[in-house]
Amino acid sequence: METYKKWSTQDLIELSNQLGCPSGPQGIAVARRMQESNKEMVINAFTALDVQHNNNILELGPGNGWHLSHVLKNRKHLTYTGLDISTLMIEEAKKYNSTFAKQQALEFKAYNGKLLDFSEAEFDKIIAVNTLYFWQEPTKIISQLYKLLKKGGALVLGYAERKFMEQLPFTQHGFELYDSVELLSLLEKCGFSNFQLKVHTDSVLSKMGTAVERDYTILKVTK
Repeated sequence: METYKKWSTQDLIELSNQLGCPSGPQGIAVARRMQESNKEMVINAFTALDVQHNNNILELGPGNGWHLSHVLKNRKHLTYTGLDISTLMIEEAKKYNSTFAKQQALEFKAYNGKLLDFSEAEFDKIIAVNTLYFWQEPTKIISQLYKLLKKGGALVLGYAERKFMEQLPFTQHGFELYDSVELLSLLEKCGFSNFQLKVHTDSVLSKMGTAVERDYTILKVTK
């Protein structure tokens, strides 16, 4: 288990705030650390999403968008929209994908974390990795995601389970934690069914700079 003796409460709060909504020079650094620590989780989540040619994709919380040229390569005629509450991440994602955007229809937009302003049944696939902890009104978000998916469409969520996340002191500040039982119940209430769940383990450098072994879950649900 990691030690955090050098971290004050204010340090932990500031880190939590940056993880939820990166801003300023520190936000760029935090996003790059997230890029490294979440690489395997993101790739496995997109593998589960099973993107096909011509899909219309929505991602909540793409961060700096480093992954898109990797996970969407060899797919044709895609339409992708990435929503983030951080305007800094929107700008970083545009920079990261300036070349790839010439090959695919990519759009990055800021949103308020609550309202998903799209047409009903607009998307074939929706994905969110390590963002559900920050959804202020999760029932409303998930209900909107259900409406935005086409019939037969898929939603993939990547997240670390409550048991692991509770060991990290910064999650006491601004994080909503879940275990899979709780999350499945919430998804069912919002209309989802047909669940596929897989637990993975990786070794990563934590947001606080030390090595940690992490269990995380990739959950796929279809409409």
